Amino acid sequence: MQKERTKKRTAFFLFLGASFLLILVCNLLTPMLSDDYAYGVVARRAHSLGDLFLQEADHYLTWNGRSVAHFLLRLTLIAPPVLFKILNSLVFVLLSLLMYLSVSGHRAYDIRLLAFITLSLWFGGISFAETILWQTGSCNYLWGTAIILGFLVLFKHLLSAENGAGQSVRQVGWAIGLFLFGLIAGWCNENTSGGGLLLSLGILFQYRREGQDRRISPWMLAGPVGQLTGLILMVAAPGNRIRASLQEPEIFSGPVGLFARFQKISLALEEHLFLWIALFLFLLVLGITQKKRIAPFAEQIFLFAVFAATSYALVLSPPTQIRAHFGAGVFLLIAIAGLYDRVSEEETLISALKNSAVLIAAVWFCFYYLDNVTDLGRIWRESAERTAYIEGQLAESDTDTIVVPMLRPGFETDLSCAYSVDLTEDPGFWANNIMANYYGVNEIIALPREEWEEAVSKAAPVK
Repeated sequence: MQKERTKKRTAFFLFLGASFLLILVCNLLTPMLSDDYAYGVVARRAHSLGDLFLQEADHYLTWNGRSVAHFLLRLTLIAPPVLFKILNSLVFVLLSLLMYLSVSGHRAYDIRLLAFITLSLWFGGISFAETILWQTGSCNYLWGTAIILGFLVLFKHLLSAENGAGQSVRQVGWAIGLFLFGLIAGWCNENTSGGGLLLSLGILFQYRREGQDRRISPWMLAGPVGQLTGLILMVAAPGNRIRASLQEPEIFSGPVGLFARFQKISLALEEHLFLWIALFLFLLVLGITQKKRIAPFAEQIFLFAVFAATSYALVLSPPTQIRAHFGAGVFLLIAIAGLYDRVSEEETLISALKNSAVLIAAVWFCFYYLDNVTDLGRIWRESAERTAYIEGQLAESDTDTIVVPMLRPGFETDLSCAYSVDLTEDPGFWANNIMANYYGVNEIIALPREEWEEAVSKAAPVK
């Protein structure tokens, strides 16, 4: 028995190691993009940790209340790029592990469940290129969601183990720790942190429901109170109002405007998550049919409700990018994983379906990974050549205008948003302005590769 457990544990951690290496390759092949330059040019002015705090305080007052995510971004932007890429890969693996630990009743070292979750994150993670590989996006979404799930897993574990019960000193320590951890988790991302608060309240409700003699101790409330405090501080940031005032007004306002936002959110979920919603419903119906009752799946149903609430909470803000649904999508994937794990395997067909689903997805992933990483490497090569050319121009001459090549068409991939934020022929384009500011020149112009090569070969000025 012990030998079998050792084999499972070894295979489990080998899988985590392989997962780290696969995502690390993608991180190493992802160049700086768009907002990375904008935040980077400010962050590198800092001479100390205190300077970074002051920068973030100014950001809180003038632009955005997501202080935890953006402070992490500033820290990683002043660190060696390879360090961020290693840390980002570790956070991706950590997120998949936290999703695994979030599935109640999971078996120890269940590599099939872990593989199901990891593959679902690769295929179902909203805007994978923007939320997991792009540095600015990953600090806002991947890292933020990992912090929120980390808090929830710890909170659930403490309640289930009832650690600190009857020990007032230990309860005070847990109360302080949970409040601070909850504060950070509540300050990560507006809608995802709100969803995390709902899940904390659900964990408390379940704890109280499971035993008549169980009471909610003050230390148990500290975490959710911290989450609520962080959420309020983030939403109430003065910078949010300033940024909102600079956005173009929506065509409709009032109830009609809210309905228009509701419709846009629904269409986004239909486009990006419909198959996963359908899988959730299929597994739910299958499980209820097997067990003849709905109670065993109450937790997964609640998770689905939190997913919906987290997504539709965006109706309260102006239209956002699809990446804002990343955290909600993670909640949905955890609910699906929970159903996948709980569906009975007593029938041979069901057992075969559960095993083959992971195997087929793994084979599909191999083809997907090879194809997309190849294009990701081509994008990295062209970006590196462009960066080297800019630095060479700066070193050779005192110029105010630098002309660079655009990315070659045909290398678009799900693992990079480089084409959507690429430079253009217009030096006033926002992406051009950001990069010009980063390198300290007046303007940067991009031309199609063929035109740029012809201009460089003739050594003639480009008009």
